[in-house]
Amino acid sequence: MKRLLLLILSSIVLLGCSEKYEENLGLKPALVPRYLSVSPTSFEFTATYTQTKPLSVTSVQTPWTIENSVNWITISNTSGSASAEVPVGVYENTIGDVARTGVFYFRSGASDWEYDAPISVTQEGAYPVINFSRNEIELKGAAVTDTVKVLSNCTWFEDGISHDWLTVSADGDVLTIKATANETNNYRTATVKLSHTGNINISSTFTVKQAPANITAGTDSLKLENEAASITISIESEAPWTASTASSWMEISPSSGDAGKTELNIEIAPNTTIYTRTGYIILSIGGTERVQIPVVQKGYYIEVDATEFNYESGGGTYDLQITSNTEWEITEIPKWITIDKTSGKGSKTVKVTAADNPITQSRSAVIHVGQSGLSLDNEISLFQKGKYFDIGTTVYNFDDKASTKEVKIETDGTWTATTNEDWITLKPTTSKDSILTIGVTENISEDERTGVVSVTMGDKTIEINVLQKGKYFTIDNSLLTYTSKGGDIKISITTSEAWTAKIEDNPKWITLSQTSGTGDIEVTATAEDNPSVNSRTATIIFETTYLQPVRVIVKQDARTLTVDTRELLFYPKGGTSDPITITTDGEYKIECSDSWFSVEQTGNTFTVTATKYTETSFPRIGTVTISLTDLKEGSYSLGITVTQLNEGGSFLRNDYGDDKNHDQNVSTSGTLTIKGFGDDKNWDSSISSSTNLTITSFNSDKNWDSALGTRIAVSVTGINQNK
Repeated sequence: MKRLLLLILSSIVLLGCSEKYEENLGLKPALVPRYLSVSPTSFEFTATYTQTKPLSVTSVQTPWTIENSVNWITISNTSGSASAEVPVGVYENTIGDVARTGVFYFRSGASDWEYDAPISVTQEGAYPVINFSRNEIELKGAAVTDTVKVLSNCTWFEDGISHDWLTVSADGDVLTIKATANETNNYRTATVKLSHTGNINISSTFTVKQAPANITAGTDSLKLENEAASITISIESEAPWTASTASSWMEISPSSGDAGKTELNIEIAPNTTIYTRTGYIILSIGGTERVQIPVVQKGYYIEVDATEFNYESGGGTYDLQITSNTEWEITEIPKWITIDKTSGKGSKTVKVTAADNPITQSRSAVIHVGQSGLSLDNEISLFQKGKYFDIGTTVYNFDDKASTKEVKIETDGTWTATTNEDWITLKPTTSKDSILTIGVTENISEDERTGVVSVTMGDKTIEINVLQKGKYFTIDNSLLTYTSKGGDIKISITTSEAWTAKIEDNPKWITLSQTSGTGDIEVTATAEDNPSVNSRTATIIFETTYLQPVRVIVKQDARTLTVDTRELLFYPKGGTSDPITITTDGEYKIECSDSWFSVEQTGNTFTVTATKYTETSFPRIGTVTISLTDLKEGSYSLGITVTQLNEGGSFLRNDYGDDKNHDQNVSTSGTLTIKGFGDDKNWDSSISSSTNLTITSFNSDKNWDSALGTRIAVSVTGINQNK
């Protein structure tokens, strides 16, 4: 390329220096060295190619221009003074199957250098297309015309119709479609084909679907009375039609017609039976049934709008609608039913009234509406409730006081209440109200009483049991027992009455928290301390207005003093006993009779400790004395014998020999000495009483089994009147 350019430039220089030039080279002599060329001089594009292609311009000091009058060719740069690449493009070719060619011109812009080159541009045609504004057309069943628009970029022609009931004509890009009436009973379909021939051959079709021809009547059915009738109905059809009937009691005219609207006349003969009859008018197109119109004609009839009436016990009225085209009568009417019209002709409304039902039993009947001699009969069932009557509660309990209670009576009738008891009152004794008031007088006896109230409504009686309590006074404890320390005991009183309480002989050591009251209560009885060897008693008396007095016995113990050991035994070596328990509700002291043993106390227990004993001749005996110290009347003490064996002594008995039962009476004796009573055989002398009990030599005693001088002493003084 460089060598070619150098050659061209050399020629230009040579020519520029020469007065001769060659015209056939397209060159003119110039004082300025110039050069201009363009390539390529032709372009080819596809129909849809939208990118540009380059036009190469070679220029040496030569201006240039491009002239383009083709509207589908695009050139972005139409002038210049130097070499350049000029983009050349085209718009899409939408014309089907037809190529196009255009020319634009490349020229020199220098007056002293002429250059003119035509550039051709060729573009292929588009792919041919045939489309339609509607690909499927639906037509009514009547003979009808419709149109469809052809959407195409190429030439086309009608290339066939599949059925002869359809014709097509073209006006520009609009097709007119004509279909005959569809007298079949089914949808039918045809296709229309358009084609294009050329470099590329194509075809396209659309479908035409036609419904069956329709026929309609001005009514779906005819309902007639039994009289003769003449009726006209309107028929509208999309195709020729025929009308027919198989019923001998109907005539139809006309029996056929063309598409459009027609009036059909129907003559009906009278129905002289009691039965309803039905016939049909058949409308057909093309011999096929399209519409069936039922014609229903009544015979003689008697109809009622109800088959059952239900009445409340108080009676009432219902309207019975009788629909008829002949004479009728109502029969078998019970005495408790009244009807304002018992016979008539044609349609009527009658009133059926039930009287009041005064009893609790329901009742029923059946009346008949019909005509004698014709098989026409209507049964109407009549039901009437009985009075409802109920008393929810049939037992009423009263306390002993005069009072009243309300009884709820559920009924829709009139009731009467009675009783044979003079202590029961009733208000009211007869009424329609729902409340009966039962009253009782005061019951002043201890016995419960009962009575009966009879409530009657119509044929039913309900008995109400009336129970009234008698007077009552009870306590939960009729014997109060206190320790010597006294205290509080509660007496629970259950009563319907006002009451008073007193303590017989008014002893000061027992008191009550309350000495009168009304109704149920707890009374506290308080006993003072009894620091005495004598127990004591009292009586509390409760009294009411109507009842017998109730007596409560009060007992209080004397001071108590007991021990769990009656004798203490020691061997010569001495030692300490097991604990001894003192049981008492008083205060006490413990004393020892001898110094060879001692007592150590812990609470209510004590132990006895004996020293060592070395004598061999005889045991030694002492006494532990426990005495009450808080007595204000009399004295009380217990003595526990303390025995310690001599050296060589034994607690075992050996003087029984073969006496296996230890019951020999040898040298056994006992002495009871009571002082201070004289000839008082009851020991009840009030003179400084005292008692000394001494028992010795229990040789045959199987419990105190010592042959030694065993003894126990009990001292009681101040036992006044003690039997």
